[in-house]
Amino acid sequence: MMDFEQNSYLYLTVIIPVLIVLWLLNQKRLSNITASIGETWLVKRIAISSPLYLQITKYGLYLLAILLLIASLARPYILGIDEQTKNMSPTDVVFVVDVSKSMYVKDVLPDRLSRAKRLMKDIIDQLTSEQVGVVVFAGKASTFIPLTNDYYYATKTIEGVSADLVPESGTSLKQALKISSLIYDPKGKRTKVLCLISDGEFHDDNAISFADTLRRSGINMFTFGFGTPKGGEVPLTTSSFNDDNERGVDGQPIISQLHPDNLFKIAGKRPENYFQVVDKFNASSLFVQQLKRVEYNDVVKTPKQFFGLFLLVAFIILVLETCIPQIIKPVKISEL
Repeated sequence: MMDFEQNSYLYLTVIIPVLIVLWLLNQKRLSNITASIGETWLVKRIAISSPLYLQITKYGLYLLAILLLIASLARPYILGIDEQTKNMSPTDVVFVVDVSKSMYVKDVLPDRLSRAKRLMKDIIDQLTSEQVGVVVFAGKASTFIPLTNDYYYATKTIEGVSADLVPESGTSLKQALKISSLIYDPKGKRTKVLCLISDGEFHDDNAISFADTLRRSGINMFTFGFGTPKGGEVPLTTSSFNDDNERGVDGQPIISQLHPDNLFKIAGKRPENYFQVVDKFNASSLFVQQLKRVEYNDVVKTPKQFFGLFLLVAFIILVLETCIPQIIKPVKISEL
C-alpha cells in the first residue's frame, strides 16, 4: 500500500478545484465577451480558437501534472521487504512514558501512571537478554533511564517516574520520540523497539509523521493506551490520593479521555502493535509474545521511494500537453 512521507504537502491539492473554478469563470467571461462583440455564431467562425473538447483535454493534462508534482513533494513510498532473518537478535526496548497531569486520572485504577509503571515492571520481569531504557515527557522530554540490562536497577528506578520529573505542562511527543531514537546505537545491529505509554491526548501531526519516519528507519513501534473513552477528571495536583481536580476556564473540572486513534497511528495502524490497557487485561504478556516474534522473525522493511517516478510522469504529461496544437479553424469568405 502506498503512503506519503510528508502528508502535509497533500493539502496543496486544494489548488486543483480552485484552478477548475477559475477556468470555468474564464470560459464564462470569454462567452460574455463574444456575445458583446456581435452574433455569437459569426464571432466563433472568425475567431482563432480550438474545439472545447481540446481545451478541456489540454487543461486536464495540465492539472494532472500539477497533481503529480504535489504528490512527488509528499514523497510517496511503499514499504518493501528486503530480507527476513530467523535468528534471534539482541534487542533494545525503550519505554516512552507520558507523565502529564492527565496520566493521574483514575479511570484506570489506581491511576493511569501507576498502572503504567506496573506494566513496565511486569514487562521487564519477563525479559531475559534485552536492554531497557525509559524516556519521560510532558511539556518537555528527557532520558530517565539509559539503556541497561540491569533489570533490578530499572524496576527500582521506574518507581520514581512522576510528573515532578517534567514540571512543564503540555505534551511534547515529537521531542520525546527524537530523544528516544538517539538512545539506540545507530551503527548497532540490535533490534530496536519503542513503546509509547500514554492516554493519546496529543494533537501533533508532526509527531505522528515523525513516528512514521522512525518506523521506516527500522524502529518497531508499539503503543499502550491508558484510560477509557468515558475518561475522568484531571487532578489539581500530581498526587494520586488528592481529591481536588483541575479546573478549566469556566470553573468546571477538566475531563481527560483516552484517544486510541492517535496511538493507533503511532503504532503504524497495526492492531497487533497497539494495546489498550484496562483493569483485567494482561497487556504485558501479550506484548512480550509480540516482542519475541519481532526478535525471532526480524523483518527488515525499507521504503521504496516513488517521487522520481511521479516527477517523470508529470514531465511527460507537460510535454504531451505542449505538443497538442491549438487548432485554428480557417474561415472562407464564402462561409460568411
